[in-house]
Amino acid sequence: YIFIATTIDDLLSCGICTERPIPALMCPSCSKVSCRKCITRALKTKSKCPYCTQPLTTSSLVQLRWFDALFSLQPTAT
Repeated sequence: YIFIATTIDDLLSCGICTERPIPALMCPSCSKVSCRKCITRALKTKSKCPYCTQPLTTSSLVQLRWFDALFSLQPTAT
């Protein structure tokens, strides 16, 4: 199941589990963001991005440190 973003909060969520992606990792081909746990699990099944289906490895993922910093500033929902 791939989550489709419809709001800003959706764009700031992992496209697989829909939670905050901490740490946030990005596919260099399509720029979609996932949390480490979800994308690592997906890549164990297939060595392709679950969004764009381009070949992908964990070593080619880009860590989005600014994303992590953004979440440290934003309060969590209660």
